[in-house]
Amino acid sequence: MTDGRGNVAQDGRGGRAQAQADALQAARQVRLARVAALLVDTSPRPGPDGQRLAAAMAARYVPLPYANAAMLSEVVAKAARPGRPQPI
Repeated sequence: MTDGRGNVAQDGRGGRAQAQADALQAARQVRLARVAALLVDTSPRPGPDGQRLAAAMAARYVPLPYANAAMLSEVVAKAARPGRPQPI
């Protein structure tokens, strides 16, 4: 779950540019590790930031700007159903 907009770099310093670069690098590592992933974009206006992260990790992208526990549970349950193609 993310709004896709990093604001703290991996080394703990503030700054969106480095934070977003670090997030993309971590997403690529998820992809290389072949971890099936689901990215739930909780931004009030889902958009390209979350989509870029999802693409970098080969994750299924689900915009859910007004998420609550029930909605999140439903999305995760659907993504985890057997027989559903998993991203690689």
